[in-house]
Amino acid sequence: MSKGRVEAFSDGVFAVAATLLIFNIQLDKTAPGGLLAALLAAWPKYAAYVASFLTIGVMWINHHSLFERITRINRALMFLNLLLLMAIVFLPFPTAVLGSNILLARRQYGCQPVWAQRGRDRGLFQRCLDIRADAPRSVGPERRPPGGDA
Repeated sequence: MSKGRVEAFSDGVFAVAATLLIFNIQLDKTAPGGLLAALLAAWPKYAAYVASFLTIGVMWINHHSLFERITRINRALMFLNLLLLMAIVFLPFPTAVLGSNILLARRQYGCQPVWAQRGRDRGLFQRCLDIRADAPRSVGPERRPPGGDA
């Protein structure tokens, strides 16, 4: 099989996967005057869509760059390419799950996203990682100050 056919098939799969992402954004019917509120309430689905679309786009760019360097294609490379494409086509599913449930964990379990917690509590990472401003920053053997007695 020629390299061009594999690239064309791969580009088609990338395009279908990117297109499927938009089908995850659905709104229920709203009362007159409630459309704006419904659109604004769907922001988690928009965020998941943007993140997944950019992920697919970066993977497509990397795939294109990789295939510019490939001169011949064998059966093993074709199967590896199929595995990659299978993973890419799977992305709309976790995107839909994330977009529908991103706020659910916060409501059910009181979980806060890391960035929200970080905004309220400046000591979050210091407590978790035990990083302090006065802690020595050396890694490996203990460092001695210059000119100090050993």
